[in-house]
Amino acid sequence: MNVPREQIYNALFGLAQSAFAAGSGFGIMSRQPQLWTNVKPGDFPAFFQWEVSEKADQVTFGLTRWEAKVKWMVFVQPSQNYSDVVTARMDPYLDALEKALEPDAGGKQTLGGLVANVWVDGTVLKDVGVLSSTAGFMMPLTIITGQ
Repeated sequence: MNVPREQIYNALFGLAQSAFAAGSGFGIMSRQPQLWTNVKPGDFPAFFQWEVSEKADQVTFGLTRWEAKVKWMVFVQPSQNYSDVVTARMDPYLDALEKALEPDAGGKQTLGGLVANVWVDGTVLKDVGVLSSTAGFMMPLTIITGQ
């Protein structure tokens, strides 16, 4: 990558952190992903940035372009009351993270010029606590660097 990976991933994590006013966000925010079953009750809601994969290709001879896949994961405790709509507690986090990724004046989210573009890429998976004792979502992101 043209820019050190840690600089890119830290900038992306900082973007997620900036999406929430102090004290109104998460019990824990980390770049070290955890399974929802390992999140302590006092740490909900929880945010994790999972750096999934990196793929190199060559669009212009001699120049490597990197495509990195990241997932932003948010976990909340589901209600014990089955009439509660759990997505009503998850959706504000999803909205805030999506807003943080809005493009700059040039029409792209470049993390302050570090990358070519970052965007939500694919299906946001949601679980309202049906599959486990934790509710949450995974938002897939793609980062393009290089050319």
